[in-house]
Amino acid sequence: MPISDAKPALPTKLPMFEVRSTADIGLGWFATQDIPPDTVIMDEDLMLRLPRSSAACNLKKALSKLAPLEKEAFHSLSGDTDSDKLWQNCHPLIGPADVLGVSERTEVGIYNQCSRINHSCRPNAVRASENDIMSVVSQKGIKTGQQITISYLTDNFQTVKARLHELRSKNEGAPGLASCWDRGCRCEVCTASSEELKADDKRRNTLASLRARFLSEQGHGFETMNTMIKLMNDEGLYLSLMGMPALMKMITVTTHISVHATTPGEVHAATFIVGVRVKLHSLKAKPELNGRDGTVVLAFDAKSGRVGVALDLDSDNEKKLPLSVKPGNLYIPRSLDHRKFS
Repeated sequence: MPISDAKPALPTKLPMFEVRSTADIGLGWFATQDIPPDTVIMDEDLMLRLPRSSAACNLKKALSKLAPLEKEAFHSLSGDTDSDKLWQNCHPLIGPADVLGVSERTEVGIYNQCSRINHSCRPNAVRASENDIMSVVSQKGIKTGQQITISYLTDNFQTVKARLHELRSKNEGAPGLASCWDRGCRCEVCTASSEELKADDKRRNTLASLRARFLSEQGHGFETMNTMIKLMNDEGLYLSLMGMPALMKMITVTTHISVHATTPGEVHAATFIVGVRVKLHSLKAKPELNGRDGTVVLAFDAKSGRVGVALDLDSDNEKKLPLSVKPGNLYIPRSLDHRKFS
């Protein structure tokens, strides 16, 4: 599964992040400690809800109903006017799904802390919502002092030019938001050299083609799926960024093959694909590793009967070398499929 069972907040009295100024894009989230992958960094309740089509018209009335501390929090958000603050910091709220599983985004919401997390075209975290609670979950290991980022995009398999166009056009008629992107996206991907940008465009175009082929294939499309996942892993993109249709087909494919497999090798090949998060268990030779989390970096090899797993590092002294593990000593933690990813 693309997003494994997130661990609860780490047992510490200090928050895992602080909000402070960035070099060139205002405020942002920065890790105050090393954060492992699949960790809930924060859960936050909705502060302000507005209908998307008439948000600006209803903003003044909605603000009047906020508690004093909430009003203060809203007015401390980036933006020159209240309308700018709304459009520069709002999140689309995902409504109930229809019979086809499609959710409309007819409302926007403001979260005090989650509204201060910045975008990256190669993010290290994802936001997930359930019943107006917004969770930010790490998707990679995040080092102390590193900025925590999410993706604002609906399609991450776009060229840099297309990504900027989407970012600028997310709220048409909201000049405050458009002005945020006048200098372009300032993430590590988009500020790279022209040669690196061309290479990134080429890889993302390849990913878009693989995704289209995967979705159009009548069969399982297992080889195409594995190729796409490997390239996403090389690009530093976590699996949920492939988009919901492809993600749902991937889940269906792996579940179907696992259920209908006739040999253990078929089950393992279908389940332990590159990029999947796993947990170790029942190891006898190295029992100290039981319970450790990691990521599949080498798919199941029928000859050796093993899977290559890169463990999450517990300390800077550990070496991140692939561990060869029998599939029987791995399981995929329960996914966060009850949450909605925005």
